[in-house]
Amino acid sequence: VGTASHLAVLLLNVAVAGASFAAVVPATNAALQEVTAGSAHRGLAYGVKQASAPAAIALAGLGLGALVASALGWRGTLMVMASVPLLGAVGVPHGGIGGAPRVARDRRTGDAGPGLELLLLGLAAFLGTSAAVATVTLLPLTLLAVGTSPGTTGAIVAGAGLASLVGRIAAGAVSDRSGRDPLTLMAGLLCLGAVGHLLLTSGAPLAAAIGAP
Repeated sequence: VGTASHLAVLLLNVAVAGASFAAVVPATNAALQEVTAGSAHRGLAYGVKQASAPAAIALAGLGLGALVASALGWRGTLMVMASVPLLGAVGVPHGGIGGAPRVARDRRTGDAGPGLELLLLGLAAFLGTSAAVATVTLLPLTLLAVGTSPGTTGAIVAGAGLASLVGRIAAGAVSDRSGRDPLTLMAGLLCLGAVGHLLLTSGAPLAAAIGAP
């Protein structure tokens, strides 16, 4: 991305980066699923993994201003950021974690195709993730639009990021300890997120401040 000289090239590079990210996420989830097989702390492990995203955003926000303002500029800053996943790639076991990937098959029919429950779960994850990504982008604009001051907006955004980080780890830990179907917890969290979005659309500064975290 740091080599882009025109907007079209920048957008193309960002699209390539996005496609790479889309491929890495399910792969890391599958790897974590295999590594934590039989573990009593699988939910916590997934929570820490998911919390890496808001943590990275927070760290990037803290360091971005200093890097961009330095002699590196925005291009050099992006080049520095590009080195981080390269370092991570070095630590990935090239021989695989547990042998060849296994395809889950229905024991009764021998069919390897996804069932209705899996399709519904994928749809729920897609919609929930879409809402979360949109919130990250539009949250500051939303808060400013309802009359929140820039300073307060920054504090609310930071608090929402912290709530996301802590909430993901806590949800994983609760899932491990509850002994209940984790899909029930997920459904509850999706409903809670929907309430937060409704509060953001209310147009009231206090409701938006509550809805953000």
